[in-house]
Amino acid sequence: MNRKTEKAFILDDKGNILFEKGGTSKSVQFNLKESRYFVDNIFIHNHPGASSFSLDDINIMVRYRMKEIRAVGVDYQGNVQRYIIKPRTPGVYPKGENIRKDYKVAFRSAYSRWEKIYKSGKVKWEEAVINIGNELWTEVAKKNKELIYISEVI
Repeated sequence: MNRKTEKAFILDDKGNILFEKGGTSKSVQFNLKESRYFVDNIFIHNHPGASSFSLDDINIMVRYRMKEIRAVGVDYQGNVQRYIIKPRTPGVYPKGENIRKDYKVAFRSAYSRWEKIYKSGKVKWEEAVINIGNELWTEVAKKNKELIYISEVI
């Protein structure tokens, strides 16, 4: 999925595509009728630049009770990065306000740390962005035990 714009797919448990839609370089927008596909299904989308999830991604997962959400992208070295967040127990989600609060704290911490490493010249900004996302979602999942966060190169 090495695209310059985002594309999203909604899958059922058997891997059948129920719905797909393209978007911009930053997001895919859904209307109310389209969002009915989210409930109890798997949401997969690409992230140009291979960054991890946005807070909006996870808010939508919790709001619509998705089984899981995945993001895939090709990083600056040509590696395919895959991210997954899902409830540890199917159907059991943390409160959205807890996720938002923990996200803000984890983001500030990870961003501050990786910005310093980037400014020291030890990493490229693209690498820092990937690490910021991984650190913050790992921390959010630790604080919200209902979530599992997976980051892997495939």
